[in-house]
Amino acid sequence: MDIGLRKRDPAGRLRKSKTYRKAFAVVRSSSEIVKTIDGLCIDDRLTFYQFSILFVLNMHGRGLSLMELSDELPHRAPDSSRLVQRLADKGMVIKTHGLEDARIVNITLSPVGKETINRLIPAVEEAIGLLL
Repeated sequence: MDIGLRKRDPAGRLRKSKTYRKAFAVVRSSSEIVKTIDGLCIDDRLTFYQFSILFVLNMHGRGLSLMELSDELPHRAPDSSRLVQRLADKGMVIKTHGLEDARIVNITLSPVGKETINRLIPAVEEAIGLLL
């Protein structure tokens, strides 16, 4: 247990509360989900975060700007630009610059990325179903 928490809650009321236990269980479950997805993606040399980008692009069925993509990710990814570049280097996404504003980068799934995410989704869904 965090020493700082003990100092702020010496009687341990927070640690004993149902709300705290539920919140802790959610955090622990999400950590297990991340580890599970990392394991399922290892053969494709993808991380959970890269999988998330492919999943969001697939879910939308169209290209997204980097800002739109970042807003849709289930995690805060301050380095989403770097993650997208790694996926582009692997041939899984295609980056195009906007016609009106070249600073806007549109990201779409490549055929390789679409095949990869469509192959991974059933295994991920099954694994998450077993965890929940």
